[in-house]
Amino acid sequence: MMAVLRIAFTWLLIFSSSVAMAKECSSEISCEFRIDSQWNLIHVEGGEQIGVVGKGINNTSMQGAYVMLRSGKYYLVKESDSADRSFMIVPIIKSNKQILFDRVIYFSIEMQESSKRGYEVWSGDELSLGEPRELSKFSWSVASEWQNGFEPSKSSSYNGKVPDGFRIAELTIHNANGRAIGGRTYVYPSKLGATPESLVCFESCPAKSVNFSGSLRGGIGGYPIEMSIAENGSLIRGTYRYQSKGADLNLIGKSVGGKIDLDEYVDSSQKKLSGKFSVVGQGSHFEGIWISQPQGRRLPFFVVPDGI
Repeated sequence: MMAVLRIAFTWLLIFSSSVAMAKECSSEISCEFRIDSQWNLIHVEGGEQIGVVGKGINNTSMQGAYVMLRSGKYYLVKESDSADRSFMIVPIIKSNKQILFDRVIYFSIEMQESSKRGYEVWSGDELSLGEPRELSKFSWSVASEWQNGFEPSKSSSYNGKVPDGFRIAELTIHNANGRAIGGRTYVYPSKLGATPESLVCFESCPAKSVNFSGSLRGGIGGYPIEMSIAENGSLIRGTYRYQSKGADLNLIGKSVGGKIDLDEYVDSSQKKLSGKFSVVGQGSHFEGIWISQPQGRRLPFFVVPDGI
């Protein structure tokens, strides 16, 4: 989980920039990691312009793959080009001068179950290596071999409330021997469907601590939102926006005794109050009520730290 932001410069940075969305690293975008025209995975130290040649990480072809940058984190992604609708995601770890990975995430659509329910049903598996390995040792063929050795996935176990406007996708965690050792629950907006960009961990997430800070995703009354929050002691400032709209809304509030209260303003001068949030932590996510101002309309609200 992102460290709590405490310096004034960071507060200024948040208010002068929009909430970050996922993007695919390509030849037109400056990223530390990308796939070049020869299907090599390249690392450019410090994220200089992509015109810099960079250093090759992997000798194995990354054909059909791409690098996704999301909330400051990089993911290696490969989506199926067949009718079975599946994709694999490898979170990239930077540790000192090493480029590592310790998880491979697999999601696919369950065609039979989807046919029964009348909407897409997704499930997944995760390889958890325990100790990070060099990304240079990774290949898609090895990832497929790991997947073929997994024990059958556990049946659906999530019995909590699914946020309005979202659906869940459950994932079974396996160790390097293929044994099932746990699970996670993901959510994604119903209208967008499950994609590497839309899925976000909802319960039993990898982060050891969950804080109401940094980049978060969630929804208000079924409408997907993205939020950026900074804390300074008990004081909270930030912005959020609806994914369907580009304009940022400004937030200011406080956290006392585990309860978070936020005021929403349409402008940075804080002259026009447009909403209020009342929020509490619930496991790996935060939930509560948003109340429009001055109308008083109440809608359910939730957010989770943005991560896969």
